[in-house]
Amino acid sequence: MDGIALALTSSLHLRDGHFLEASWDNYFYTRQWNTPLELEVIVMPPTTGEPGGAGELGVAASMAAVACAYGRATGKMPTSFPINHGTLGFEPKPTAPPIPQSPTDGLDHAR
Repeated sequence: MDGIALALTSSLHLRDGHFLEASWDNYFYTRQWNTPLELEVIVMPPTTGEPGGAGELGVAASMAAVACAYGRATGKMPTSFPINHGTLGFEPKPTAPPIPQSPTDGLDHAR
């Protein structure tokens, strides 16, 4: 999932010092509906008696695989990532909180 997102869509848009993505809903991370229907994961047997794991090691390899697959499918190898970091698919939220209207003289509350 991370490799697909990093190669194709996962990015933040910065404008005037503010990120335009206001929530997870606006962030173009890979969702279940746009992932491969089949995936093969091979877990290698341990080589020591110590606990451990691959952790994030698979991200770079899966991103490279997605980029190569994209290049083969389109005939053009991508040179910048994410490939689909173009126009926004959402309306950016305001970057400043709403400010209530000020009272006329600051003493109106006592009347």
